[in-house]
Amino acid sequence: MKIYFDTHHKSDGTWSHSKARENYEQMNAIWAKALEDGIKFTGRQILEKVLKPKSRYVRGLGYGVKPNKSRELELEALLETEKIESEKRNGKLIDQIQSQQAKIDNLQDSYDQLKFLIDKLRHERGGSENASISLHED
Repeated sequence: MKIYFDTHHKSDGTWSHSKARENYEQMNAIWAKALEDGIKFTGRQILEKVLKPKSRYVRGLGYGVKPNKSRELELEALLETEKIESEKRNGKLIDQIQSQQAKIDNLQDSYDQLKFLIDKLRHERGGSENASISLHED
């Protein structure tokens, strides 16, 4: 976009044409919206979106360049957004799994302590008196 600005802006600070100014403003608007939405666009993709290139020709880049179609750009942006959201969901799930594993470990420690105390109590009472104290083991 900087190249577009430099090539369409006169040395006195005015635009070479009013359409060039409009195009540049559109490019900036798309860039700002993409940043706000967390979508990654390259300057070239924004140029192609605003300047709407003809087949095998991209304004400002010349012949021989095969442009991405605007639908492809939209799908790429959508895919990138889905990827980011998926990574966020995966991170949350990993955190949840780690939290649950910590709870399981705590419960296992509590179970082991209770089992130890019951065994100790049985041993202290002589074993035969405590037939009523038992801990179900799977």
